[in-house]
Amino acid sequence: MAPTLRPGEIVLADRYSRGRQPQVGDVVLARAPGTGLAIIKRIVAGPGHEVVGHPSGCWVNGQWRGNGIEPPSGPPVDSHHCGPGQFFLMGDDPSHSTDSRSFGPLDASAIEARLWLVAWPPARLRPLGSGGDQRPRSHQRTGQV
Repeated sequence: MAPTLRPGEIVLADRYSRGRQPQVGDVVLARAPGTGLAIIKRIVAGPGHEVVGHPSGCWVNGQWRGNGIEPPSGPPVDSHHCGPGQFFLMGDDPSHSTDSRSFGPLDASAIEARLWLVAWPPARLRPLGSGGDQRPRSHQRTGQV
């Protein structure tokens, strides 16, 4: 999840419980399909969203999600539809991330917790997720993928 998270940082997490559901923008701890390994990714799409993947990011309902990377002009790699209770996860460095562009949308049951605060070291204390990461996140789609 570089550059959002760096080696040695300790984060606080909140398990999804008491009716709280994952939301687009959340940084989450999830279980990778097949391996069950813990992964940390950002939710970029939720139920009902259409996603078109590309090596440097993805289009979500016609908007580019590439974390400051300009939208590509090349052909898309794949496309997905997030069904009820499904979420599309992507790393914040999409060119170097194994995420839903590889394994598809995840069911909400595979998402265990929302990471909400970098707590250590104190000099890097900051919130995570929808409001904590202020980098530009999207460009409007111009019609070509």
